[in-house]
Amino acid sequence: MSLTATLGHTAATAQVAAGQHDPAIPTSAPLIRARGLVKVYSTVSGDPVVALDDMNLSMADGEFVSIVGPSGCGKSTMLRLLAGLDTPDAGEMTLGHQPITGPSGAVGVVFQNATLLPWMTVWQNVILPLQVGGGNRAAREDAVREYLSIAGLTGFENKYPYELSGGMQQRAAIVRGLARDPKVLLMDEPFGALDALTRERMNGELQRIWMASRKTVLLITHSIGEAIFLGDRVVVMSGRPGKVLEDLRVNLPRPRSHAETIADPEYIRLAREIRRMLDA
Repeated sequence: MSLTATLGHTAATAQVAAGQHDPAIPTSAPLIRARGLVKVYSTVSGDPVVALDDMNLSMADGEFVSIVGPSGCGKSTMLRLLAGLDTPDAGEMTLGHQPITGPSGAVGVVFQNATLLPWMTVWQNVILPLQVGGGNRAAREDAVREYLSIAGLTGFENKYPYELSGGMQQRAAIVRGLARDPKVLLMDEPFGALDALTRERMNGELQRIWMASRKTVLLITHSIGEAIFLGDRVVVMSGRPGKVLEDLRVNLPRPRSHAETIADPEYIRLAREIRRMLDA
């Protein structure tokens, strides 16, 4: 089936009360589950820093979940744990019922900076995971080309990163994250360095890519508006040590446009509720 064959979103049905969702009860059999995660970092002074304490999260296959929280609350730590780039001091994490013990081809990661290799073209950058990760490269190249088309990068395959705008570089980084057909795409504040207008456009592009690819996406962001616009759910974290304060269902139709979404009473209600929790 073509990646663009279906753009309708069929997020799993949740047991929701007053717009809230218990993170311990997934909307369907969870693709990702984290229970009781604890992460403690040592410091030069000898005083340990508890980044996460009893962190719980579950995600169904195909869900888009946004995480917001105050700076330093452990959002990026959570992402690194799920990516297998770090290990928890307590708790358990599973991906498709298998323990997460290290990096996996089933997980793609997009960081705040595009981190494209400057001496490689766009095409060389986006297929790099296929070269270093093994597998059937030829079978995936057509899919990568289609992702480039969806991301509006057709015709730029032979350009170098310095020839692209910041938004185009980030779109290339998203395509690279999807190159090996991961089950999960983890995104750590991917648009934080962009100006407001470019960031808004990139939100729309990411929604379009996600609706075509149907990947499970976890987005870390400091933007309440971005979290609501993109997410099926918004997970609000407490200050350090980080844990889930609320897990809120976003009951807004897709595809979403910024002009209509920000005027929707449900968007306004969620934004006020999330702001109240963060201010508290």
